[in-house]
Amino acid sequence: GQHPHVLRCYASVVENSPDAHCRLLLCDLCSKDLASHVAASQYTAPGVFAPSLSPDEVAEIGQQLAAGLGHLHCLNILAGQVTSTGVLCGRDGLWKLGDFKSATRLPIRLDAWRAQQADGGSTLFEGDGLESTPPECRVPGANEHEVELSPTIDTWLLGLLLADLLLGDNGLAASPAALQQLPLARVWLLLHWAFVEDSSARPWPHELAALLGGAAYCSPAELLESLPEQAHNRASQEAKASARQLAI
Repeated sequence: GQHPHVLRCYASVVENSPDAHCRLLLCDLCSKDLASHVAASQYTAPGVFAPSLSPDEVAEIGQQLAAGLGHLHCLNILAGQVTSTGVLCGRDGLWKLGDFKSATRLPIRLDAWRAQQADGGSTLFEGDGLESTPPECRVPGANEHEVELSPTIDTWLLGLLLADLLLGDNGLAASPAALQQLPLARVWLLLHWAFVEDSSARPWPHELAALLGGAAYCSPAELLESLPEQAHNRASQEAKASARQLAI
């Protein structure tokens, strides 16, 4: 099925030559990827916290991508990767999921997913380190056959991208100055939910889309109280640490 936040493929063409065999895809025309959009938006302000994108824009991008992920999950497809170079802006001005090299059909276990990627010549989360790998994918190799993948892996990966857009390459490590900005603090709180260790406690993408859409209308205190215990405790501790730094 079609979805405005998933890149549409209209046709494929197989090209054979003496030296190569490749498949070409005819897709929606897109103007740029998210990485280039962020780079074009960057500016520096000495001594001032200045993210490339506003919290409202980050929330809007998150809503669109979460909606696209929700559509894929309805088709039993796990995206398996959500990065700024794989998110494309179409002629309609909407952001679209466009990189499916790690995608797989659900249900599937972790060992089978890794084997699929190896057959395709790639490695899951290669070079990203543990901090960029969903918790359920960090198990020892001998236990991978026991891990049934959840669609909320994509929620975790989307949260990682949004945290990077919001705060830079620091995960959810926000400076005290950053958390004084109310719009940023709201989105920052919600992303703690996406990073919950227990995959069953994370919001599904359509839930995350609704949360991001309503963040502007809730106070940080209301958002904090609505988080599950794991996310609430982590956010509270980090917020208190930032408050102490501001008081010094």
